[in-house]
Amino acid sequence: MVSDAPKTYKRALSKPISTFFLVGMRGTGKSSWVKKAFPNAFMVNLLDEALYQELLVDPAVSKTPY
Repeated sequence: MVSDAPKTYKRALSKPISTFFLVGMRGTGKSSWVKKAFPNAFMVNLLDEALYQELLVDPAVSKTPY
């Protein structure tokens, strides 16, 4: 039986306990890892052009997590 679920690997580093930036190549599982490791995390996707422009105008804009 072939599974459609993406393969996950155990991380070599422990989870951060404070604010952090997660950077890396596209398609490597960054967002998937964050959603699994920190289900209640506040995330900001700056690739969302409308959100990016809104934050440029007013960085203090208060909304629910993005």
